[in-house]
Amino acid sequence: MSELETLPDRGAMYDALCNKDSSFEGVFVAGIRTTGIFCRPSCSARKPKPENVVYFRDARSAIAGGFWHMQSLPSASRAGSHSRMAAAVDG
Repeated sequence: MSELETLPDRGAMYDALCNKDSSFEGVFVAGIRTTGIFCRPSCSARKPKPENVVYFRDARSAIAGGFWHMQSLPSASRAGSHSRMAAAVDG
């Protein structure tokens, strides 16, 4: 079974993202193709077009998929690698 098959349907996740629905916290994170970042469902950032969103089960999966956490960009840039950031997420 793929990761996407274990997540809610894409429409429900996009609605949750657009509505900053905190009840979806811990259910998925959204990777934004145009920026290379990922956000939690309750993120207050401007919402992307649906075709620019990739969904992941958790932060570790998003990082493995090449996305950075929005809140971590400045420190991640200094750290210099996804692997350090992945270790921090597990920590």
